[in-house]
Amino acid sequence: MLSLHIPFPKTHPATPQMEYEDEDWLCVTMEEFSLATENGSSKQRIGRKRNYDDDTREFKSKNLETERRRREKLSSRLLMLRAVVPIITNMNKATIIEDAITYIEKLQDKVQSLSQELHQMETTSEETGDTKTDEIDAAQDMKDLGIQEEVRVAQIDGKKLWVKIIIEKRKGRFRKLMEALNNFSIELIDTNLTTTKGAFLISSCIQMNRGTIIVDAITYIEKLQDEVQNLSQQLHQMEATSEETTETKIDEVEAVEDMKNWGIQEEVTVAQIDENKFWVKIIIEKKRGSFSKLMETLNYFGIELMDTNLTTTKGAFLITSCIQGKNGERLEINQIKDVIQDIINDM
Repeated sequence: MLSLHIPFPKTHPATPQMEYEDEDWLCVTMEEFSLATENGSSKQRIGRKRNYDDDTREFKSKNLETERRRREKLSSRLLMLRAVVPIITNMNKATIIEDAITYIEKLQDKVQSLSQELHQMETTSEETGDTKTDEIDAAQDMKDLGIQEEVRVAQIDGKKLWVKIIIEKRKGRFRKLMEALNNFSIELIDTNLTTTKGAFLISSCIQMNRGTIIVDAITYIEKLQDEVQNLSQQLHQMEATSEETTETKIDEVEAVEDMKNWGIQEEVTVAQIDENKFWVKIIIEKKRGSFSKLMETLNYFGIELMDTNLTTTKGAFLITSCIQGKNGERLEINQIKDVIQDIINDM
């Protein structure tokens, strides 16, 4: 590459002469000069100095764009991951990933557990099928050979007995027999078990455990005492309820009789006070809970009661009240009367 060295002149005010300093040399390459050809003629000019940072800026810009796209793709995938994980404790990226890992581990454990359970069910099904086949074969063998279930007991001394038991060969039957004998405080000594021709042959010496008998007796007595106490409480409650019911029925019968004797009949009277306000008078038979039931049902039908008075007289309830529709609902006299009459008939 060809280089030109151009000295820069310095003019001092004191002398008109031009001096050159060794330090003020400018090194210019041929690339910083350009030859321009216009209309067939060549003119020599100095071109604009090239900015070498343009390539660097362009490279950095491409890197930023690539990084932006990468982060957008990562955010999109995190949103997809968050959508499939049912429980997210926090919305930051680290927590989403941790929750996803935890959820995957739970799913893996569940898959493993279900696989083991399925394998166990298949094994049990095969064993059950084999067991049923064996039991059918055992029953057939006993039938073919004329072997029948049998229990023999012989006394050896005062508290010691010898037993011989023949039962059909079934899965778990021997274990259940031993547990049942133990529950009855029967202790088995020198037990022998033989399998032959589809049957179990059991021979053993047994004796009653005196200490166990006492413990069982105490337990049985305590159970009986608890049962007696519970039955007594239930009986007392039933008697109290029966007395209340009887008294209620007597009161209701007397109330009906009083109303009949005094010529009082059930009645519903409705009068309009203003546009949406009415006065009602209700006479009903004196029954337990009838007043509260009437109030609850009227409230259910959107009828609001105000200034309600209740009087008990001659076996009857006399109820007077002002009523209006809830939330400004408009009511009609016939509508109110029909609703109250239906409630009374259902009581």
